[in-house]
Amino acid sequence: MKDNDEISKLIDSMESDDTLERKMNAFKQEKERKSRVQRLQKNKKEETKPEAKPVLSQADLNDPETEEPTDDADGRTMAWNPHQIKEEEDSNKTVIMSDDKIQRLWKREESGSQTSAQKDADAPKLERKVVSGGSGGKKKHSALNQEDTRRIIKYIAVAVLSVLLVVGVAKAVTTLIDNNENAAEATSGYSDLKKWAESYDSLSSSEKQDITEYESIYNKLTDAEKDEIDAILKEKSGYTFNQLLAKAKSAKKKSTKNNNTKNAEKKAKLLSRINALKTKLAAAQQDLTDAQNSETTAQSTIDSINQQLTDLDTNLSNAKTDYQSAQTAYEAAKKAYQEADSEDDNYDELEQAYNEAQSEYNTAKSTYDGLNASYSSTKKSLETQLSSAKEDLSDAQKDESDAQTLVNSYTAQINKLQAQYDSLD
Repeated sequence: MKDNDEISKLIDSMESDDTLERKMNAFKQEKERKSRVQRLQKNKKEETKPEAKPVLSQADLNDPETEEPTDDADGRTMAWNPHQIKEEEDSNKTVIMSDDKIQRLWKREESGSQTSAQKDADAPKLERKVVSGGSGGKKKHSALNQEDTRRIIKYIAVAVLSVLLVVGVAKAVTTLIDNNENAAEATSGYSDLKKWAESYDSLSSSEKQDITEYESIYNKLTDAEKDEIDAILKEKSGYTFNQLLAKAKSAKKKSTKNNNTKNAEKKAKLLSRINALKTKLAAAQQDLTDAQNSETTAQSTIDSINQQLTDLDTNLSNAKTDYQSAQTAYEAAKKAYQEADSEDDNYDELEQAYNEAQSEYNTAKSTYDGLNASYSSTKKSLETQLSSAKEDLSDAQKDESDAQTLVNSYTAQINKLQAQYDSLD
């Protein structure tokens, strides 16, 4: 119970990492001192009492973890079984020593090479280590977790407070800057308004209308500053700031109304001109379309005539070639037929070949003569048509250019007048 009370006091008094470390070291040293005193007392009792020789059962001998029997300094045979060695129980139920550590400690204590005093001086400083899931180990682990949790919460709280402090300072600085800027702006605005009021009697009509721009500044002034401005203006004009402001707004409304009337008249005139130009633009666009169609037709006619001229030359050339070939074949067949004897076996065949060659020759000659006779007149007619089609194409291109110029001009004028019309809104 005393040890438990010491641990409770130790945990409750934790304040920082340094304090915890110092108290843990002191606690550890105190426990080690008590442990050495207990061992000395135990050794003294055991020296006056004969030690019984342990008897091993068959199960112990068969246990693979049972060590081989060894003779100690007094000639006694000892054997160790880790299952039969109880873990040291601590009164605070928080720390348990492992079997291996207990065996090493007991072997050193049973060795006869050291005196009791040497064993006490050289006794190992025991570490407390949780090696099982018993209730004592859980208790200490829980206590440490609670301390870690408290420490983490403390760090988080400090961090949050630091952030809030920084944000608060930043906001305060921003507010202070804004207030200073507003104060400077108000001072500057008051100064400008005062200068304007002092020079009111020397201002032009348009400059006096600037009073509307000072309305927001005047509304932010203190009562004393407003009284001072009113006194200056009343001396210069016989009216206070608000009275002059009301007159300026009324005059502006009248001016706006007059401007609206004038704008309406201007818009009506502009709209009339725009509509007239749109009518002309529509006609110009139709002329442009017609010119483009005429250009297409003229170009198509030119292409057709050029193809006819090409076909005319080609046909005449082919007819001439066919005529010359038929003439050669005819003369060869005629010669063979005339030289043949009527008694020859192939005489009839030569006669038939001659007659066919003569017919082909006559047809080819007739075709060539006809094309050759009409070639000149046909070519001249096509050339005349080609010249006319080229003139039509030229006229169509000119009409297209003129129509495009008008379309561009009307479009530009309409856009200009439309911009003027829109500016009057």
